[in-house]
Amino acid sequence: MKNRKNKISNLFKVGVFLFGISLFLWNCENEPLLETQSNFISKVKNRINTDLIDLPYTKNNLIVDWNNYNIITSDGLEFYEFKTELIAPLKNSSESFNSPSFYVIVYKENNAIIIKYIEVRAYNYSLENLPIDFINLGAYSGSFRYFNDKGELENSEAYIEGYLIKSNKDNYLPIERNTLNRAKEDGTFQAKVQPCTEVPSILYVHETTHHYQDYYKASYRVDSNGNMVEGSMTVADVPYKSVYLGSTTQTYTYTSYSCDTPHTGDEVYKSEYMREQILMDCGPGYDNVTYDGYCVDTEEQIINKLEGKAECVYNKLKNSSTSFKSMIQNFDGDFPVSHLKLTINNSLGFGVYGITLPPVNYVTEIQINGNGVSNLSDLGVATTIAHELIHAEIFRKMLSAAKKGDLNYHNNQNYTTQDRINYVNSLKDNFPGLYDYYWKRYKSTWNHNMMATHYRTTIADIIQSFDNNRLSRSTYESIAWAGLGEIENNQSTIAWQNLTSIEQQAIIDALNQYFFNGTSNCN
Repeated sequence: MKNRKNKISNLFKVGVFLFGISLFLWNCENEPLLETQSNFISKVKNRINTDLIDLPYTKNNLIVDWNNYNIITSDGLEFYEFKTELIAPLKNSSESFNSPSFYVIVYKENNAIIIKYIEVRAYNYSLENLPIDFINLGAYSGSFRYFNDKGELENSEAYIEGYLIKSNKDNYLPIERNTLNRAKEDGTFQAKVQPCTEVPSILYVHETTHHYQDYYKASYRVDSNGNMVEGSMTVADVPYKSVYLGSTTQTYTYTSYSCDTPHTGDEVYKSEYMREQILMDCGPGYDNVTYDGYCVDTEEQIINKLEGKAECVYNKLKNSSTSFKSMIQNFDGDFPVSHLKLTINNSLGFGVYGITLPPVNYVTEIQINGNGVSNLSDLGVATTIAHELIHAEIFRKMLSAAKKGDLNYHNNQNYTTQDRINYVNSLKDNFPGLYDYYWKRYKSTWNHNMMATHYRTTIADIIQSFDNNRLSRSTYESIAWAGLGEIENNQSTIAWQNLTSIEQQAIIDALNQYFFNGTSNCN
C-alpha cells in the first residue's frame, strides 16, 4: 500500500484534507453537524481572503465555491474542504507541471478556526491529474504546496505515483519520474507512518508482472461474407492469440521506526526476489490460454462452458444443422478472427434468455440464462442459441474490419484516429450492409433491425434442421422472430412495425405454442 505521510508537516493535526469522499458528507452520522454548518461557513467566509496567497495567478482571480464542499471527520475534528475556480483560467507554460488546482481547508481546534490553502499540481507524466483521496494517492505524481491563512508558503511536497519523495520549503519540487526507482534502490525513500510507536511498523508491497507470449498472423482481404479472397495480398500482421507464461512477484519491505528516528525519513529495504512461476498446463490437445485463464482446444478454438439443457441443445445443433455448423466454423481453424466463448449466467434478468457481449481480446462471449431456458422448449432454446450466434457472427465481421481485439474505438489507447478511419472504410468496402446499419443509418437498435430484416431466414433454416422438419416452414419463420419484434426499452424493430396486426398476432401465437411450450427432450 502506498501511504502518504499522515502528518502533513505540522500543518494539520492529522492528515485529512482534500479530495473528499462525498459519502462522508451525506451519511447519517453527520446529521448533527449539519445543524451548525451554515453558521460555521458564515464565520469562515468572513475570515477567507484568497488575495493574500503569495501567488500571482490567484490575485483577484480565485473564487471559493461555498456550495461545493465535503466534510471529513477524523480524531474528533471536522475538516471542511472547499473547491475553488479561477475567474481567468491560467495559461500553463510549464514543461514540468500541469495546470494547478486549489483547495481551501478549514477546521476548528480549541475553539479557533484554522485555515489552510493547498495548491495541487500534477507532473506532466502523472497518471492521474488529482489524487484518489487523502489516504491513497493512487498513481498521482505531483507537487503539493501549503499556505497558511496569511497566504505564506509553509511547505512543499513532491510525490511520484503516490510515494512521498521530497519535502521542504522550496517553492516548487520538480522531480523526474525515475527518481522513484532510484529511491527504492538506494534506501532514501521517505515513507512516514503515524502514530509513532516504539515497535517498527513493516509494510510489504508486492509487485507482480504477468508474462504472455503473443502470436501474430497475416490478415487477408475478405469478401462480404467474411471469407478470404483467394490470391489476395497480406495487408497486416495482427495478433490472434496470447499464451500465458506465468508471473514473477517482487516484494518490497518498508520499515518505519519510532518518532525519534535519528535520520531523515524512514529507511526502505528491498527484499530478495520472491518468484512464483505459474505456468498454465492444459495438457495434450490444447495450445492456447484465453485472457481469463480458460484452456482452448487446439482444433476448435471454442470455449464451451455450457451445461444442462443449454449444452444438450447446443450439441444437437452442431450435429443437425449445416447452417449452424458452418457459422460455428467461422470461429474455428488455425487463424480465426475471433474465438467464441459460451457460458451460463443465471443472473440475467427475467425474460432474458441470452446475451452476447462485445469482444474482448479477440474473444466473443455468449451468455445463456440457464434458469430461464430450463422453462423453454428445446426448439425455444435452439432459437435462443442461434439468435445469439448471429450476434457473435456480426461482431466477428466487425473485428475483421477493425483488425483489433475489441471494438472499443472510443478508447484513444486502443484506436488512433487513423485506426478509426480504417475501421469505417473497411466496413464500407467489405461489409456494406453492416456499414449501412451500424454507421450510415445508425440507431441504438441497429443490430436487431439488421437481424430482423436479413437473418430471420438463417435462424429459420437452423431450427428447421434441428427440429427435423416436424413443422411447416412458415411456423419456423414465425419462431425465428423471437427477440426480433418487441425488443429492449419498449422499442420494436422496423421489420416488426411493417407487419399487420394480424401477422404479428399469428407470430405471437406460434411463439407461445412452440417457443415457450412444446417438446423438451433435453433437461
